[in-house]
This record gives sequence, C-alpha cells and structure tokens, in this order.
Amino acid sequence: MQISQSNCQSYPTDEIIFQLMGLRIFRPHVADFFRDVVNESIKLRKEKGIIRPDLIHILLEAGKNSQSKKSNIDDDITTADILAQAMIYLVGGFDTISRNLDFLCYELALNKSVQDRLRKEIMEFKGATNCKLTYESISKLKYMDSVLSETLRKYPVMSGTDRICTKPYVIEPAGPGENPLVIEKDTVVWLPVYSLHHDPKNFENPEVFDPERFSEENGHSVDPYTYIPFGVGPRNCIGARFSILNVKAMVFHLLSNFELFPSKKTKIPLKWRKNTFFIVPSSDICIEIRRVK
Repeated sequence: MQISQSNCQSYPTDEIIFQLMGLRIFRPHVADFFRDVVNESIKLRKEKGIIRPDLIHILLEAGKNSQSKKSNIDDDITTADILAQAMIYLVGGFDTISRNLDFLCYELALNKSVQDRLRKEIMEFKGATNCKLTYESISKLKYMDSVLSETLRKYPVMSGTDRICTKPYVIEPAGPGENPLVIEKDTVVWLPVYSLHHDPKNFENPEVFDPERFSEENGHSVDPYTYIPFGVGPRNCIGARFSILNVKAMVFHLLSNFELFPSKKTKIPLKWRKNTFFIVPSSDICIEIRRVK
C-alpha cells in the first residue's frame, strides 16, 4: 500500500500506521455485522419515528444538538461515531466479562485448593443468608475478592492503556550517567499494564496464581500504581464495578453447583495471540465441569 504525502494530511497519524501495517481491532466480518445492525437501526428509527431509551438514541439526540448549534463539522456526531461507541460498549460490557470469567475458571480448575476454599466461603455465605444474593451481601465474600483481583493481575483485559500528557513533565535520571526524560505536552504515553502486573519487582513469582497477594492482611502492600486492571485516575474504566459484580455473581452460582477440573484439552501454560491489543489465548480454554455431589 502506498499513501502519498498529500493524502496523509487528511488522516491522523495512528490511522496511517494502521493502514500501512494492515492492523485491525475487529475482524472484517465482525465490523460489517455491527455496521449493518447500527445502520438498519438508525434507518428504522428515522423512518418510523421510533424512540428507545438506549445508547443509539442518546447519540442521535446529541448529533441533532450539535447541528442545531451550527458547530464545526469536526464536532458533529456521525453514523461512524455511533457505530464506534456501540461496538466499544458491547466489547467493554460483555467480551471483557466473559474473558475474565474464562481465566478465573481456568485457574480454579488448575488450583483445587483455591477452588475448594472459595466454594467453602460461598456455601457458608449461602447458609448464613438463606441464598439471598444482593449487591451489599456479595461484597462480604472477601476471598472471592482476592481470587478475582489475582485473576485480573495475571490476566488483565488489555495489554496496556494510554494517556495524553496535559503539561510538560520531566522524569529525573534514576542512575548516574543517565539523562532526564522530557515528556512534552500532548505526548501520548503508553502504560504497559501486563508488564507492570508481571514484573517481579512488583509481584513476587508473577506467573504463580496466588490470591493471598490481595488478602486483607497483604493487600495494603500492593502499590496501587503497579496494579491497574481497569486503568487509574479519573479516566479509569467506568464499567469496573459492573464487570466485577457480574463475574462474582456467575462464580457464586457456578461453584455452588459444579466442580472444575483440567481436561485432556487444557493447555498448560496458555499461549497468547500476538496480533491483538487484548490478552487473548491462541486457542480455546477447555476445562472439565462436574456437578457437585
């Protein structure tokens, strides 16, 4: 592929790089499916006057408001913008939860002592609350918190996250002979989440699944800026609590009724895809499930 200098002026730098390297966040048939769904939904709503209290309606109304104020074209909300937001909403709200549950079940299958302890906590909780699961009560499952936190440490959803520097910043030299690093305003800074979570300086024996790292006794020793599965600061993931609550509820019901074991098809250790920003195994996660007797 060749892109002339004149053409480059109309594209953001990251878009040029994606074109040159043939990179995609979504596979073509996935993107085409969502594009057709969103386009058809917008078409029907405009033709039939359909109003639904959902994300597409909010964005369509925002687009009308931007046009009525005669804003610059860069500020207008296009169908492509709505498509992008819809896909991010679905991926962020469903795909990440299912993937996190996959990894959690995988580790429980490989670590029977952890699974048995978590099941014991769940069964004691069910006996004390008469099986009533609420938002307030589920937060009392402390060992489940530790297990989920360790899963997110070992298998963060994203390999990294980025931030834009809002003012010039200088990182002073860490040792003799080194020069200071100057980060200019508007520089995009990439934070390697997976590397932070697997650095032995931050977590001893990082490849070992050990929920005790996040127990009430040990949790205070974790540097909060070395553990950022949902990002950090005011721009962190707005769906973090929603995601955690969903996974906890599913694990609660799963372990109440089933035991998890490795099978002949279980890959140990897991290997990763190299063509994605997400932490995704190169093959399906397979485990054996048996009903609790």
